[in-house]
Amino acid sequence: MLIQRRTRIAIALSLAGVLAAGPAQAGSGEQSWQIERPYAWQADMFPFGVGRAAAVFSLLPSGVATIRYTQNQTVVVGTDGSYRTVRTEHLSTALSRDGRTLAAGDQLISMSNGFATGIQGSNPLAWSPGDTHLLIAGDGQQSGRSPLYLVDAKTGTSRVLTGLSETGWKAASFSPDGKRFAFQSFGRIGVASTADGSVLWTASAPAGSSALGTGSWGPDGRLAVFDGSKLTFLNPADGSRLPGGGTVPGTPAGLPGWRDGHPVMVSIDNQEQASILAAGPDGQYRTVVSFPGKASPLAVSQSFVEDVRLALPDDGPNPFAAAWWLYLPFLTVLALIGLRVRTLRRRRADWAEW
Repeated sequence: MLIQRRTRIAIALSLAGVLAAGPAQAGSGEQSWQIERPYAWQADMFPFGVGRAAAVFSLLPSGVATIRYTQNQTVVVGTDGSYRTVRTEHLSTALSRDGRTLAAGDQLISMSNGFATGIQGSNPLAWSPGDTHLLIAGDGQQSGRSPLYLVDAKTGTSRVLTGLSETGWKAASFSPDGKRFAFQSFGRIGVASTADGSVLWTASAPAGSSALGTGSWGPDGRLAVFDGSKLTFLNPADGSRLPGGGTVPGTPAGLPGWRDGHPVMVSIDNQEQASILAAGPDGQYRTVVSFPGKASPLAVSQSFVEDVRLALPDDGPNPFAAAWWLYLPFLTVLALIGLRVRTLRRRRADWAEW
């Protein structure tokens, strides 16, 4: 009996240790996190959000979801593993570094409750260090060039950076001190001053539509860019090439940040499977997070990329975290049952008085 009891205790302690440890840390090579397709009835961001978002992606609705969504379904995954949908038709997005605010088109959406406020501009590009300001491009004018605005995230006020207007804004990345930013437009890549947008240098953009990412400007001062499927490093002072880099797997689709001195990239393989990849100490890229098939990653939180402790749980979407209207039939049935029970009790009480 004593041996059996000790065995049960040992098994219980082992299970507790496994549960406390959670999934293997990203980048360890032991396990990656799989983001699943949400349920067709998944709850909206408003009024109960996710707190802090880890990633935002879009999906073409299929099956029952086509009844609810006529266009792309935009999905937010919280750092706690919760799933919510966002009612927005804008695919131009930028997620704040702490994952608390999503800039989508001309709106700032709180990840805590889904409340949206309007801002000037239509193409969010990058958040400044500390998430105090948002760099956002405006609509193209008759000349085809779009102005660039710097929006105060607290007040919502904006000012135009008069020194810079480009055609086809694609991406931007702030320097660690926030005083400069790198930008990519149609055919050009360069660095400009945050104060007024004055251009410090420009060069022809490398091949590929995703040469630059929101996290391209690294903490060590290097500027990481993709030239097709090759990663290269630039000196942000003058655009000259620096040592390092090499071929990366898949097709680069974004660079949300750095981890352990190496850039973290969003990659799409030949099967249109999107993943977040991080380079290990040996320089080999490993999968950190996998998106559902055919999903289009829109934004990734930089704090999630940089902090392995924010790794996602592997539970997948919660089927009970449903849209509020889904519970109406059940609540109606429960209310009717409650009324029926109350009526029967009153009748029994009346009969007892007889």
